[in-house]
Amino acid sequence: MEAVITYKPEAGAITGSWSETGYGVGGWVSGSANANTINARVRSGDNTFNARVAVVTRGARQTVSIKPQGLDVTEVSVTLRRR
Repeated sequence: MEAVITYKPEAGAITGSWSETGYGVGGWVSGSANANTINARVRSGDNTFNARVAVVTRGARQTVSIKPQGLDVTEVSVTLRRR
């Protein structure tokens, strides 16, 4: 997956695009960011995929949560820890 995202610090806003070559899909990203949290909405160009994505960093831990809408999977969450 490839993502190109622009962050506008003065507004705390993020915007951008994403693409996944294996399935040949792509779309848009929009949301907000601050010192340790990113909250975004990700959607495909044809609107067949919509999800809320949150990335929270605290110390040596980072948690990524993806909540797709309209799918059998309701949430995927991964916590990464730096040693």
